[in-house]
Amino acid sequence: MSFADIHGQDRAIGRLRGFLQTDVVPQALLFVGPEGTGKAKAALTFARALNCGRTDRQNERMQDLTPFQRRIEPCGSGEEACTSCRLIAASTHPDVLAVGPDESRLKVDQVREALEMIRLRRLSARRRVVIFLDAHTLMLQAANALLKTLEEPPEATSLILVAQGTRGIPLTVLSRCWPVRFSPLREGTLKSTVDFSGLSPEHAERVAAYGHGIPGKAARYVAWFKSGEAMKFLSAYWSGVREGGGSALSFSEKYGRDKEDFASRLDLLADALNAGLVRSLSPAEKSPYPPKVWLGLVESVLHAKRFLDVNANRRLMLEGLIYEARNVAGVKPAPTTSSPGPR
Repeated sequence: MSFADIHGQDRAIGRLRGFLQTDVVPQALLFVGPEGTGKAKAALTFARALNCGRTDRQNERMQDLTPFQRRIEPCGSGEEACTSCRLIAASTHPDVLAVGPDESRLKVDQVREALEMIRLRRLSARRRVVIFLDAHTLMLQAANALLKTLEEPPEATSLILVAQGTRGIPLTVLSRCWPVRFSPLREGTLKSTVDFSGLSPEHAERVAAYGHGIPGKAARYVAWFKSGEAMKFLSAYWSGVREGGGSALSFSEKYGRDKEDFASRLDLLADALNAGLVRSLSPAEKSPYPPKVWLGLVESVLHAKRFLDVNANRRLMLEGLIYEARNVAGVKPAPTTSSPGPR
């Protein structure tokens, strides 16, 4: 893995290359952007570039190099790679550590254990690197423990927080991190990153629109449209909105049990409704609802998602969502079950 393997993130990778070329590396960085945009890969590649033995030897031999002539790409991870790059690729380097959530949250014990490691003497790295994956899941106590180290970071050490967003990360932590922002991908880059094969042209169009340039989301939608699950879910929603009663109850009972994918299903619904809003703004498109109704439908789903962490009863949430949609839409005829919602 090299920086060239991280597609569609020229600005973020350019910033990281600038750190390496000038040899001015922040002690705390925040890699922030949507899921699947290459943040974790970039963090590991950056850690390898900071410690690549082959890069270091070459730059030492050519001491008259200007910053922009320095070698900054790590040598790789295969048999031809240096020891440092191989160890980092195998997650066995003693001075490079990646910490991920435990049961969907980064907990204080995990953070404290990682910070204990950086207080020890470096064994072989030029620069110790600790990567906190999904840092947006930091629990408050964990964030407070991390803050103490951010205020007085050890020498030759970089902490990298990798997050999908800044919500949930205290401002005191954010203010001490140098942000490196990863953007959604353009459609062409998205289709070269995510495998769209096996989708009908209509479903490929929907995935490209619903995915909003976010590879992780698009890959999930590809799987759901291939299996037929996406259309079943959207059809059940529209049946509930159109008919209420038993259809609404059936929808909430079926999908309220799905704890693992519940938030992602709300994303799919919001993205499908948002596509309906966009289509309703075009005079060339026939829409079952005016833009104001589509906007209300989108807002009702986004409102439900904001309160997902505090509302444990998912079945009641879906039931309420259906009846709020019926109220917003005035129970007008919805799209047919065979073609639920807009493309």
